[in-house]
Amino acid sequence: MSTDFTEDPAGVDRRTIMAGAAWTIPAIALAAAAPAQALSGPVSLAFDKPSYAGTLCSAISGAYVTVTSSGAPMGQQSVTVAVSSGFAFENGLSTYSGVSGSDGKVAVPTVLVKTASATGTLTASASGVSVSSPLTAPAATTTQTGRYRSFNGSGAENSGAAGSFSVPTGARVVGPLSTLDPDGTLRRLGGQAATNVTSAVAAWDHTGELAITYVYGSKAAYKLWDTNGNFYAPASGDFATVNPGALAVGPRMTLDTTRVFRLFLMSNQAPTGVTSAVGSWYSTGEPNATYVYGTKAAYGLWGTDGTFYPPASGDFDTVDSRTRAVGPRMILDSTGALRLSGSPISSGVTSVVGEWNNSGQLTATYIDGTGGHYRQWQSNGTLISSANVDFKVTAGAKVVGPRTTLDSSQVLRYLESQVDTGVSSAASTWTTTGDVQITYVNGAC
Repeated sequence: MSTDFTEDPAGVDRRTIMAGAAWTIPAIALAAAAPAQALSGPVSLAFDKPSYAGTLCSAISGAYVTVTSSGAPMGQQSVTVAVSSGFAFENGLSTYSGVSGSDGKVAVPTVLVKTASATGTLTASASGVSVSSPLTAPAATTTQTGRYRSFNGSGAENSGAAGSFSVPTGARVVGPLSTLDPDGTLRRLGGQAATNVTSAVAAWDHTGELAITYVYGSKAAYKLWDTNGNFYAPASGDFATVNPGALAVGPRMTLDTTRVFRLFLMSNQAPTGVTSAVGSWYSTGEPNATYVYGTKAAYGLWGTDGTFYPPASGDFDTVDSRTRAVGPRMILDSTGALRLSGSPISSGVTSVVGEWNNSGQLTATYIDGTGGHYRQWQSNGTLISSANVDFKVTAGAKVVGPRTTLDSSQVLRYLESQVDTGVSSAASTWTTTGDVQITYVNGAC
C-alpha cells in the first residue's frame, strides 16, 4: 500500500485510503522549505470554486487555491488550509500547510466528509489574508454493503471465496476484508477492530493471515487474525508513538507529517525527510518499503525479525520533489513517468498500483493514454512478457489493485469484466494462492 504527503499531480490516489473513485491512497502534501518569492503588492487568495460539495461516499478532491500579488501568480508562498467540523483531510487533521508553485497554486488535499448533512467552510490563509468557500454534504442512506470476491489468473471467479458483510454508509476499504467508518471505527468483516482510527492499511501476510496496521491518536498499532479468522493477541498491540496526522503505509510502518518513516522496532534506522512511502511483505515474509526522500527514491528490506538487510537496500532512482512511491522499487513522477528501479515502464500514467505477488514477482497495473495495462517482472527486474495484458478502461478510471479498476460511474471491473456497480470504495490484492481478491463497498449513499 502506498501513502504519502506529496500532492499527486497525475491525479493518482493510492490506497490509504482506498476511498472509492477518489482513491485511490491519500495524498496529503508536505510543504517543502523554499525561499519566498518577493511580493510586488498585496496578496490575494482565491479557491478554484465558489463552493464544494461531497458525500460520505465521495470525497472532495481536486480543489486548489491560487496566490497572486497585483494580479500575478506568486510562487513559494506558504499557505495554510483548514476545514471546519464535520470534514477532515485524509490523515485525520483539519489543517494543512503547503507552498505555492510557480503558477501560484497550492493543491488542497482530499477532504473527507465525516458527518452526513454537514455544512462548513474551507479556509485558506497566507500573509495575513484569508479566503473561505462553503463545504456541504447531504444526508446519507443506510443501504451500503461490504463485499469480497476472488478471481484467478485467467479471470474466472472463485465463487466459493465470495461473501458480504455489514458496514455503515461511507465506509472506506483499507485492505482485504477491512473497512474504516467515517467516525473512525475500524472493521474486519463488519466486526469492530478498533475505534478513533485516522489511518489504516490491511494486507495478507505470506502465510495467509490478515494484518491491519493503523493509527489512533498518538499511537500506531498492529492487529493480526489467523487463517481461520481468529484474532491473535500475542502478535498484536501498539508498536510506535507517532505525531497527529501520521499515516499507516504498510505492515507495522508509518509516515509522520514530520517526514519520519517508522518500521516497528527500527526507529533507530528509520529514514527521515521522507515524503512518500509504500510498504509490503515479500512472498517469504520479509517487510520491505519503497520511499522518496529529497531527490532520491530508495528501497529497504528487513528480515522477519526486523534486522535491516543492506545488500538488497539503497537508492535506486533520482526523482523530482513530487514523485510518489507506488510499489516495490516503483515510482511515479510529476510528469506521469512510471519507472521500475530507474528503468522506464510508461509515460502519461494517471493511476497505478504495484505489488509483489505470491511467487515473489513484481506486478504493476496502470492506466496511461492508451488504456489499462498489467505487467509482471521477475524479482531481478526481468520483464515476463508472456504475462502482459492490455485492456480497455473508461475515462476517469482508477486502478485499485492488481488487474482491477473503478471508473467514475462507480463500475468495478476485473480487467474488462464487470464485477459490480454502485461501488464507492474498493481495493484488490494478491492472495497466497495467486488469486486476486477484491474487497469493496457498494449501494446508494
